[in-house]
Amino acid sequence: MTYATGRPSWRAWTAVGLCAAAVALGLARPAEPFGPQPAYWAPLLRAEGRPVPDGCGEGAPGRSAPGPGKTPRLVISAYGYFGPGPRTREPERFTVSAAFDPGRTPLELSALRAAVDVYGPHGKGRRAHATALAVRVVTGPDAKPAEPAADGTYRFTHDGDLYLAIDVPESAACPGESRSTLNDCEPRRTNQAEDCPVVRLALSADGLPGGGAVAVSYEPSEPNGLAV
Repeated sequence: MTYATGRPSWRAWTAVGLCAAAVALGLARPAEPFGPQPAYWAPLLRAEGRPVPDGCGEGAPGRSAPGPGKTPRLVISAYGYFGPGPRTREPERFTVSAAFDPGRTPLELSALRAAVDVYGPHGKGRRAHATALAVRVVTGPDAKPAEPAADGTYRFTHDGDLYLAIDVPESAACPGESRSTLNDCEPRRTNQAEDCPVVRLALSADGLPGGGAVAVSYEPSEPNGLAV
C-alpha cells in the first residue's frame, strides 16, 4: 500500500483556518441565557421611544361575551383601513364599527372606553393591541356624532340607531405592521373569512351590566352550527 506525501493543499489550510475561527468565536461569545428571550425588535423600539404593544405575535381572539342569544350584545359590524386617496383628503385611520343591543330594557351608558386586538389569520397571533381607546357614539348612515343627554349619557335601545366607532392608533400596530396592513388577508385575494384577520373589541362603560362586553369579528362554527 502506498501513501501520498507532500505539503497540505490550500483547501486543507482553508478548512483548518475556518474551524479555528469558529472555535475562537464560540469561546469568546457569552453563553446565551436559557428560557424565552425578548423579541429582537423590542430594545430597538424602546430606544426610539416607541412603546411595544403587549403580546405581539401571541394569543387568540377567544369568543364574544355574552354569547349568542344573550344581551346586552356587542357586534362588530365593520372594520378597516381608511386613508387619503386621489379624490379625498381623508386622514389615515383604522376604524372598528360596532352595534350595541341592550335587549328589551334600554340602557343609559357613559364614559365609554374600548380595547382592540387584531389577530392575524391562521393562528398567527396579535397584529395590534390597544387599550383605553375613546369610543365615538354615532348615528345614521353618515355616522354623524350623536348628542349625549345633559348628564353625559347615551340612551341605547333595542331598535335604536346609535352605533360605536373606535379608531385604532398607529402605536397599536406590532413591529412589521401598520394601520394600512392590519386587515391584510393571507392570501390577499381570498373569499374565505378564515384567511382574514380577526378583530376583538372589548367595551366598558358606566351603566353597562357586568362592566363590559366583548365582540369577536369571526367565530368559526362546527358543521352542526355550534361554536367551536
